[in-house]
Amino acid sequence: MDLSGVFVECIWYVQPGFVKELHYLLLLDLSTNEFEYDIPGVLKTMGIHEKLANMFIDNDKNYWFVTESGHFYLYDIKKKILCPIGSERENRVRHYGVPVELAQYKNQCWIVYSSGLIRCWDYSSGEFILEESRFVGLVNGFADRIYLKPDIHGNLWFMYNNGVFYYNRMSRLWKTVVQINDVSNFFTCMDIDRKGDVWVGTSKSGLRLIRHQTFNVEKMDQLELTDGGSLDNDIYSVFVDEDNGLWVGTLLFNPIEKGCPVTSGFTIQCG
Repeated sequence: MDLSGVFVECIWYVQPGFVKELHYLLLLDLSTNEFEYDIPGVLKTMGIHEKLANMFIDNDKNYWFVTESGHFYLYDIKKKILCPIGSERENRVRHYGVPVELAQYKNQCWIVYSSGLIRCWDYSSGEFILEESRFVGLVNGFADRIYLKPDIHGNLWFMYNNGVFYYNRMSRLWKTVVQINDVSNFFTCMDIDRKGDVWVGTSKSGLRLIRHQTFNVEKMDQLELTDGGSLDNDIYSVFVDEDNGLWVGTLLFNPIEKGCPVTSGFTIQCG
């Protein structure tokens, strides 16, 4: 199934079996490990009767759907009901652009739109309670690498192609942490480890490690391997697992490395 408005740089798994790729949506039956090809039929059971532009899942496994006509919906997985987001005027997302990233912290959901607007949705009241317009005009349709990650305190780390920023939810102030102003070198991906430090990948200059307490940025141009070698390659994705291991996907031959670059280096797992 085509997703016309989606820009995703890596495969993303959504329970119970949605697989979202660049401009495309697949559905895997986890009980049979076979693909379900009637995705429109599955979506109709949830109340979606038109083509999707994007979709997300929050921490509570609820689905968020954006349709091509510009409507935005939340599907409550427990109640099995589809709820429009915002008023009729707000529900038409063309004014704000298409939602491109979503992150939940407790009872609030932060949504990034393609216009650069960031809005906060409150699950209890069922309405938007806050808007942040700092990135309107900076983030636009050409920014296809967008990540939003809350830390354990509900503060936000926001990344797009040219910068990484920190939002203190108590003071409601943004801090510019690091930026890149290069056509061929840009930020590609981001995740937070169990210590609260932030790992950011780039297209041409390796990894960045941002220490959350000091905001110091450590640059790692090459991935040091446990066999004594190193890998100099475009970084495609980063992911911190439950054991605080850092997984790094690179562009050349799509190898995946796992390790701790600070203490031990990486081991190539597959390539």
